[in-house]
Amino acid sequence: MSEDKLILAGHLVLEHELDVQYRDYFRSWEPPPWGGAPDLQQVVDNDRMPTWAIGLYDICLYWEDTFHTEKEIRMQGNDRLWQRDGVASAWILMNKDLEFHILEASMRWIELEDGIEVESDSRVLIDAWQQPTEH
Repeated sequence: MSEDKLILAGHLVLEHELDVQYRDYFRSWEPPPWGGAPDLQQVVDNDRMPTWAIGLYDICLYWEDTFHTEKEIRMQGNDRLWQRDGVASAWILMNKDLEFHILEASMRWIELEDGIEVESDSRVLIDAWQQPTEH
């Protein structure tokens, strides 16, 4: 399997796994924030592959997707413009058998109402850089 196909598989796995695992959290984010923005970054960086993963996985992929959401909030008097801007990022290991291990997934964002910040947050959803234990 080519590196390009592994990169595509990693992207699809990340979107699927994050949606399945965090669907309830993102329910209020219609749709989930990642979605293949034009500035989507996908970079193979095998120097970041943990020592324990060498030989088990073929690539270590960094994935980053920016997002922007805005809507008009109808209010009595003046309507308000609500915006959310942020970045979702992740590291994933993939091999040619399509086995994977998500090392990290995080998000950071800022919300604005009429240009005034009302919320900002940063969340680490997955932090699994340590070698998994066998059960």
